[in-house]
Amino acid sequence: MLVWLKKVIFIVIIGLLSNLVNAHMFWLERVSNGNTLAYFGEPLEAKKEATDKSAFLKEVTVEQAGQTFKGSLQDNHLLFATKPTKDVRLATQLVHKDMLVLFRAKNNSNEQQPTMDYEFVKVQDKPNTFQLFFNNQPAAKNKVLLVNPDLTSQQLTTDKDGQLIINIVNKGQYILQASNGQDKLGEFNGKTYQKVIYITTLTFTNP
Repeated sequence: MLVWLKKVIFIVIIGLLSNLVNAHMFWLERVSNGNTLAYFGEPLEAKKEATDKSAFLKEVTVEQAGQTFKGSLQDNHLLFATKPTKDVRLATQLVHKDMLVLFRAKNNSNEQQPTMDYEFVKVQDKPNTFQLFFNNQPAAKNKVLLVNPDLTSQQLTTDKDGQLIINIVNKGQYILQASNGQDKLGEFNGKTYQKVIYITTLTFTNP
């Protein structure tokens, strides 16, 4: 488990969609007993800020095999008592300024079909190949940020089928992150918004 994943920012600042490293995100880690740790922040940001135990984070849940798990708020992450097998997914949202921000996150990619509105899946029988779906359709020409175990990063783009091939060399944890958005008027929790922004991640480990 990398040290840089332990410092977490609890301030939501959504940057331009084209600059993915400036967008906060959730990412999920699994530990040896099967529990899931959810972190929120900017993994590539050099300066780490203090944590803020906000009501927003206390309401976050994860789903595994149809079961919903509530988390317990730790110093720098949320802890969920999930099981060792099956993928774990997180879906939550909040209104920030004039935007409804929809956060999506998944750990592992054993299941071949997406169940969230914005999700990465691993392509069967194609080594190191992943496919990004948006509303159950392949997300073509979508920019993707790859964070490597050594904290280097790459900007990638999905092809016409929403697929991309990852160069997996080093052992350790990898994160895929993508963003999408659209103009849309609405209201959530009594707050109005004019845009909807999706931010999704997939965390997986090369043993």
